[in-house]
Amino acid sequence: MKRIAFLLMTAFLAVSLVGCAGSRSFQRGERYAQRGQWDLAVKEYRRALKDNPGNIEYRSTLLRSQVTAANEHYKRARNFLRERKLDQAIVELQQAIFLSPSNGKIQSALKSVMDMKQAEEHYRASLTFMELSRIGEAIVEVGKAVELDPENVKYHDTLDKLRKQLEESEKEEALSLASDKPITLNFKSTNIKQVFELLSKLSGINILFDPDVRAQPVTVFVKDVSFEQALDLLLSTNKLFMKKVNEDTIIIIPRNKAKINQYQDLKVRTFYLTNAEAKKTVNLLRSMLGVKKAYVNEALNSITIRDTPEKIKLAGKVIAANDLKEPEVILDIEILEISRTKTLQYGWNFSPSTISAGIGNTGTDSITLESLRVLGKEEVVFSTIPGIVINLLKQDSDAQTLANPRVRVLNKQKAKFHIGDKIPVQTAKVAATTTTTVTSTFEYKDVGIKVNVEPVIHLNNTVRLKLGLEISTLGDALDFGEGQKQFKFGTRNTDTVLTLRDGETVIIGGLIQDQERRGRIKVPLLGDIPVIGKLFSSADDSTIKTDILMSITPNIVRPLELPKKDIQSFWSGTQETYDTKPLFVSTKRKSTKRSRKEKDKTKSAVLDTLAKREPQQAPTMSEEPRPLPAPAAVLAMNPTEAVTTVGDRVKFMISAMDVQDLYGTIIRLSYDKKTVEFISATEGSLLKKDGQQTSFVFSNNANAGIVELFLTRIGDVGGVGGAGELCGVEFRGKSKDKSSISISATLTNFNREQKKLKGKGAEVTVE
Repeated sequence: MKRIAFLLMTAFLAVSLVGCAGSRSFQRGERYAQRGQWDLAVKEYRRALKDNPGNIEYRSTLLRSQVTAANEHYKRARNFLRERKLDQAIVELQQAIFLSPSNGKIQSALKSVMDMKQAEEHYRASLTFMELSRIGEAIVEVGKAVELDPENVKYHDTLDKLRKQLEESEKEEALSLASDKPITLNFKSTNIKQVFELLSKLSGINILFDPDVRAQPVTVFVKDVSFEQALDLLLSTNKLFMKKVNEDTIIIIPRNKAKINQYQDLKVRTFYLTNAEAKKTVNLLRSMLGVKKAYVNEALNSITIRDTPEKIKLAGKVIAANDLKEPEVILDIEILEISRTKTLQYGWNFSPSTISAGIGNTGTDSITLESLRVLGKEEVVFSTIPGIVINLLKQDSDAQTLANPRVRVLNKQKAKFHIGDKIPVQTAKVAATTTTTVTSTFEYKDVGIKVNVEPVIHLNNTVRLKLGLEISTLGDALDFGEGQKQFKFGTRNTDTVLTLRDGETVIIGGLIQDQERRGRIKVPLLGDIPVIGKLFSSADDSTIKTDILMSITPNIVRPLELPKKDIQSFWSGTQETYDTKPLFVSTKRKSTKRSRKEKDKTKSAVLDTLAKREPQQAPTMSEEPRPLPAPAAVLAMNPTEAVTTVGDRVKFMISAMDVQDLYGTIIRLSYDKKTVEFISATEGSLLKKDGQQTSFVFSNNANAGIVELFLTRIGDVGGVGGAGELCGVEFRGKSKDKSSISISATLTNFNREQKKLKGKGAEVTVE
């Protein structure tokens, strides 16, 4: 009874101590909360709830403090974001998410900041490409930065600057033509110099001739071509080439090796490669472009080329198409060893002890023959009697050994790892010729798990794996005589090639190894008797089965990226000459179809002529009623009123009604930049309702609070009519206030006639 009372008293004291501990933690949390130290307060509230999990007050206080602490971290993150301290903002938002995982506002903010961080990395990469004069790749990186952080004005300005720089670098210095009217040439067996003289008069370009240009006859019939087309035609068909002297003077030269060497300008440029190997790339340039003067700097991984400007441009495009980032993949590998041991023991187990006997103590230390003759049963002593044990045992056990490495590998690169030991193995013994000294040589053999893998990443995000798995174990030592012993090694291996999708898991198994052992212990003679002998024996059987399972999952970190389309395919000249444009530039023929305006003019002229021929008297038939005028087009935003909160988004659709022959439009939105901020825009269905191709571009001037949206149909496809959605725009609340969004547009029909229209805007209330 006393013992029960003691136990109850001990339990009561323990509960009291726990309750006191929880109360003290809660009080400390309250003090931290009063000081505004919410992280420490949450920590103490959690400790109090852990000590007293059923306390509702502790639980509710903890939940409130977590929300408050998360909001504090969110505010600090916004302050860091205003100062563009992205790393600190990410840390604060991550702590806020940990405190309030279900808060959508914090999750959205974290995603936005992570996008800004990634955009900053792309922007820094573009600066590196700009320093290397690789403008095309710099534009790609800045473009990615703009997609991730569209509100960053710096990214937009840099992108515009780079695009202009690229256009200027690709634009050739044009000749200053006196007239750009089409030229028609009609000559038969005429001196070629006379033809060039006519071109000179028509274009205002001075044309000089190298002394070796012959006055050969030429026949040419061309109509309505530009000066450049006529010039290229005459040069290419008469084995000549042109060299520009200045903006209004050219010289005509025979195309032969000597003259090309005499007049051709050569340029030197160094290309700094980031991902491709300079050694391999220079071989590509030599085989594709015939580059002869090229030097490879392996230390800088750069190529210096001296060649014509055309070849230099082509080499830049070839390098840009091949100097791409290598794709990478993370391989999640899990190796599982399953061992199953079955043991069965049954039967009588006779003790292996020996039976000994002796003579009892007769009071003397010596034994005589007389004492043995009178020996009785009292004097014989047995020191050990063998024991008999009944064995009935069945054992079935499973064991697992797990290895789970994660390997990050570049495309087409081998990765291997070894989990195990290195065992020394004697390979030879060498005896010296002059002495009896014997020297042994050893080599180390790997024992354990070895995996070799080589991934190949394809464009469709599948991964082809060359996989090799080897499991080796150390066996028993084998005696080879003369004191020489070597270990026996057990090996299980497999090699395979398989294709997996990104994130797909495959399991490889079946590398099974069996070991069986059977043992018998029996009494001599008695254990050999058939049937009855089992009563005088014991069986010990065991079976060990080991299987190896391997699972592998590829997760693509960086997919295989393709260069821009203008880098994948571009003009490179002819077999004899290298150029960045085709030999004969094709031009679009003017449409033979008359526009609607021209048809209306023709119809009006015909009616006027008929009216003049008609008699002047009044018509005898009554006039037909005039058709009613078409309704005016209407532009409106839907909804006209919207309510949102700070940080949340609101979407409006811009619709047009009663439009006729609408081919394109420019929509201009004005909003209060202090109250709301523009996020994005999406194209509607009106302009492409008949399945034709369209173009949709928008720009946002955040400083002025103006959004411009450009929509147009592509090609000679006419306009559309009726009603429908032109586009959708999305804004986000910035500060608590009201903002009116005004809308105006310029509508363009298929004949390029424009009409300005003021639409019905909307009003946003940010709470």
